[in-house]
This record gives sequence, structure tokens and C-alpha cells, in this order.
Amino acid sequence: MTRTRTATATVAAALLLLLAGCGDSESEDPGGSGGSGGEQGGEDGENTGQADPGPECVGEADPTGTRALFGGETELPGGGTLSYAAASSDGTDRQADLTQGGDTTTLSLDDQLTVQGNDWTVSQICTYRVILTPADQALAQDPDAVETDPEWPITQGGFWELHTGITDDRPDPPLSVAVTSIDEDPATASIQLNAEGANLASYDDTPVGATVEIADQLWEIADITAETDADPATVRLQPLGPALP
Repeated sequence: MTRTRTATATVAAALLLLLAGCGDSESEDPGGSGGSGGEQGGEDGENTGQADPGPECVGEADPTGTRALFGGETELPGGGTLSYAAASSDGTDRQADLTQGGDTTTLSLDDQLTVQGNDWTVSQICTYRVILTPADQALAQDPDAVETDPEWPITQGGFWELHTGITDDRPDPPLSVAVTSIDEDPATASIQLNAEGANLASYDDTPVGATVEIADQLWEIADITAETDADPATVRLQPLGPALP
């Protein structure tokens, strides 16, 4: 986001000839980084709850690529594990920090990454995921191998409600979804996905309107409600459709 302020001094008529054309302006460089919702960071990295200035996604969703969800650990076909550690944008493009073996690399669309001798191309970067396409088609994903449960999750009025302190579990294939924290000002929620002891995603400090990917589906954070004496804190998710076209 770019903000520009211009101040023009207003002076007495006798001084106009001396001060004509004077003024000052200052601008702030565009940019922003934050959690999976792309919130813009404030001083000392605190979450301001503002959407960052970039697009939600850049690039195309390659169904044969491997998806690395934000904040989770992803095992790549052919060996190696990486984590989508941070999202950022310069206002037009989008960047992703991928961590492997303690080393972090900032990548843009179409950049290449080598993991245990295998080459990968960044085919899509979203606030909530990165898709890596392998150079070796033997490592490509089967786009038809989607694991879904028609009876999970249970929605009410078209919304999936998640509550703090209550884990929503899918029995087969195993998946646990939990709201780990909710902040009120601004309203943000952190959602964690785990499967058989592995952390698949940690959507931290995600604001209303942001997208997350859960169980091969995309969901929008429709509403975040703080805890009351009668009810736990609640996050309502609205389904957007399949994670891949």
C-alpha cells in the first residue's frame, strides 16, 4: 500500500513570492507481510489486522503440483520437507518464505527451488498456500486423488462453525482442525490443521474475509465472534469450492 501526504504552507500575501512553490511531501514504500491472511505487520511485527496490499494469489493452480499450506510442514515427493513460513507482497506481486533444513529462501512466482536433488518451480503463491511443480513428472501429484468425506465437516446454514477449545476431527483420512486463538481488536483467528501428529497448516492471525485451505476445499473467514459468558469464541467459515480447478 502506498500513502502520500502533501502539505502546502499557506502564508500571508506578502510572503507568497518568497515561498512560491514550496511544500513538502513524504511517501511510504509499499509492502507488507503477515500471517496466512496476508495481514500487514505494524511496529515490532505486531498484527494490525489489515489486509496486505497484494493480490490474494499470483500464478495458476497446477493440479499436478505439491501444495504447501501456510505454517505447516510439507513432505515433497522424492524427499525433503519444507515449510511455508511467511507471506509478503509489494503491492503487485506476491512472495513466499520457504524454510527447509533451517534455511529460509524468499521466492517469487516462477522461481526455482532444488530440494534433495529435485527441481521445483513456484507455479502459484497465495496467502494461504504455495504450489510447487516438479521438473520430474514422476513426482507429479494425481489431480484425481482428492481425499474428501461427504459427511464432514457438518455445516449449519451454509457455514462451518469452529469453536475455541473444541477440535473438529475428520475420522478418515484423519484430520484435526482447531481454533488456537482469537483476537478481538482487530478481529483475527488462528486455525491449526494436524494429521497423525503432523502439523499440516497454521493459519495465524487470519482476518475476516481471508481464505484458508482445509481438506482440499477453500473457505472464507466469514465471521469471528469473541467468547461470551454463554458461548465460546467462534469462527464461521463459508465454503468457496474445491482447492483445485
